[in-house]
Amino acid sequence: MFAKTLLILAVFVYVVLFSVQENNIGQKEPNISIALPAPMQQVALGYLKEFGAELLFIKASVFWGRLDLPEEPEVYASDLAQNFEVMTDLYPEFVDPYYLSQSSLAYIDYVSAERTNKILLKGMEAYPENFVFPYFRGFNLYYYMNHFVEAAEVFKELAARTEAPSWFGHLAGVLSARGGDLYGGLMTLQAMLATESEEVMRLRYQQDIKAFESAIAVYEAVDSFYATRGGYPERLAEIVPDFLPELPSFENGFSIQWDSPNVRLVRPLKKSDAR
Repeated sequence: MFAKTLLILAVFVYVVLFSVQENNIGQKEPNISIALPAPMQQVALGYLKEFGAELLFIKASVFWGRLDLPEEPEVYASDLAQNFEVMTDLYPEFVDPYYLSQSSLAYIDYVSAERTNKILLKGMEAYPENFVFPYFRGFNLYYYMNHFVEAAEVFKELAARTEAPSWFGHLAGVLSARGGDLYGGLMTLQAMLATESEEVMRLRYQQDIKAFESAIAVYEAVDSFYATRGGYPERLAEIVPDFLPELPSFENGFSIQWDSPNVRLVRPLKKSDAR
């Protein structure tokens, strides 16, 4: 009887708070207050931790759903991140905050993407078979944080799962090359080719492997240049013809990028890369 009364009271409070927030939404400037630290809320809420997390989620989603948000999201980024961190500490199995944090927080700046990835780790621990949360994490690493090799490791791990889409392995290889790890990218693509049965994907892997092998030839020529002349070339053209007959040409959108001392094999991954 006590449990039933407590549940009815919780639902009543939930409805009242939501109604008050909805009534005030057009009367105040958009803001989101900082959530109290998770340990304090755990003590205060006791067995109602899930309820507390849901209330924080409502507050965050109502704030994010407003039409008059500040034009500069950096203004509220830290407070919003704090709310997501606390609600996922209180209730790690609550799926919705992970999706909302990815859509409303990760894109703001480097720090926000980093905090989003720490939040996603809790979702990955709560749902180890879930593909979406590690995918979000890998996406943030390369798209918002420019950590290509770390992102490649995430997608390489995902590709090893039994039911993983085959393009995870391909993406891992491309990101490895973009981060300067040509040998790691080549080995990933060779492993994917060995296990791929679909002819279209096999052809794509073979084409990309050829590009990686050409890029590695450039890298090894640069290494020989350094060993012979005691320094790196300013331009890749300097390795021709003494260390490489000619610079290779690439298909599938690949190009060589010389970022001394790294040779990177790059392919545009976002609009800004294609400029």
